[in-house]
Amino acid sequence: MHAWKKQRTNTGAKPSYNWDKPFCIEDARQEYGWEDTDYIMGIDEAGRGSVLGSMIYAGMACRLCDHETLVGYGVDDSKALTDVRRRQMFEQIKNNDNFKYMIDEITPQDISRQQLGRAAQSLNKISHNSAIGIIADIKERVGDKLVACFVDVVGPQELYQNKLNRQFPDLVIVVRSKADSLFPVVSGASILAKVTRDVTTEAIDNDGLPHVPSVGTVGSGYPADPVAKEWLKKNTHRLFVFPNIIRFDWQPVKDIEAVKCIRVDWNGNWEGELPELFGNSKTKKWQYFQEMFLSH
Repeated sequence: MHAWKKQRTNTGAKPSYNWDKPFCIEDARQEYGWEDTDYIMGIDEAGRGSVLGSMIYAGMACRLCDHETLVGYGVDDSKALTDVRRRQMFEQIKNNDNFKYMIDEITPQDISRQQLGRAAQSLNKISHNSAIGIIADIKERVGDKLVACFVDVVGPQELYQNKLNRQFPDLVIVVRSKADSLFPVVSGASILAKVTRDVTTEAIDNDGLPHVPSVGTVGSGYPADPVAKEWLKKNTHRLFVFPNIIRFDWQPVKDIEAVKCIRVDWNGNWEGELPELFGNSKTKKWQYFQEMFLSH
């Protein structure tokens, strides 16, 4: 049993380490009684605010005895690094057998389906569920040697902290804003997420989309990016709006839809008629739906 678990059993509370001061692995080790072979992990995302493409969540874990190796790579908030350095560190982290990692790609189709479905979920809840899944995956692989998890804020900090504490009561959970610049394990996760997001976004440009003009590239995919805004402007379909690389619940998409697209009103009870219109699951999809990467 870890020392902090014994202390909580005896006093009813965890050690009161000040996580708002600059992080020092040795101070935390001493406070909680962690051992060299214990693991700490971090989680971060990339592409959360993008209007197109996937949102990537990544987690990485390292033993305390390997923490200095991670620091030696020069890890930092991925946005503070050049693309070349990010990709170099990405390979270093992935190729180091002493590190554990997991990458969760949440596609725009997944996001649209969850946000626009009957049981609509917020992007915060989608993000929380991904983080919980990553922690559970790493925990399953290293067992009770996982002692702490550091996570960037998504939504109200205290609510997120409490949610993760309830889910993983045996872990030290630290939720902080800008965690990717405070804790090296979160910096490592940030690099994994950012590079994966860049690669998947580049694939949209490289693979192309049949029967879509594809004027220029999609850029970063963020609404404020002039390149992404131009792509959205030039690649709008009057009926289907966009192919499903788009997150259809995003306000910029709704704004374009309202101005440039045909309004369709669904009247009457379609529950029994939809299978007849679209065929059963064994029926071949319409060619246009296939070409536009749409499902029916």
